[in-house]
Amino acid sequence: MFLLVAEDLRKVPTVSRKSERLVNLTIALLATKRYLTKSEIFRTVDGYEGTPEAKERMFERDKDDLRGLGIDIELGSFDPLFEDEAGYRITSSSYRLDLGP
Repeated sequence: MFLLVAEDLRKVPTVSRKSERLVNLTIALLATKRYLTKSEIFRTVDGYEGTPEAKERMFERDKDDLRGLGIDIELGSFDPLFEDEAGYRITSSSYRLDLGP
């Protein structure tokens, strides 16, 4: 098994890291039955590194990219009666890739 360390990650092309992060984010949002907060996403999805501001910018771009691919990201909270932090998820019913020509 090959393991990349932090120094090696800088050598991996940025496009590859972004693609991997988008796939990881999609899987995380599809696999959850509840809404994931940004802080949970940043802790559990590989690829969100750097300052809080950098993570925010990455996440906003990633959401835009996924939506551009036709993936619907739901925004909601755990309990509508309380002012919880908003969370994100992708429902399996809304996740359909068009494989047609």
